Amino acid sequence: MRKGDIIHYGAEGMARPRIAVLISSDIILGRADISHVSGFVIREVEHPGLQHMDVSGFGFIDAATPERLYRGWIGEIVGNVGDAALETIAAHLRIAFDL
Repeated sequence: MRKGDIIHYGAEGMARPRIAVLISSDIILGRADISHVSGFVIREVEHPGLQHMDVSGFGFIDAATPERLYRGWIGEIVGNVGDAALETIAAHLRIAFDL
């Protein structure tokens, strides 16, 4: 797993796993002893606002709401947002949290 990976996310047996983007550093993602990592669950948004970002046709993330993702629920990697999108996500986080 790498920062920026788009993954299936959800408990085993869920009818429809969610899709999420990982935003933790590659060092954190590489440590199996850490049970949770940071990311954004991708959602359908009817009226995207300034805090929303389109993710490669999968849906939108809300940069104001990063989430803790349980490592045990991380499934298949289905893509990667790329470096430019990661920079945009970082900029959205800085704005949302006044960093």
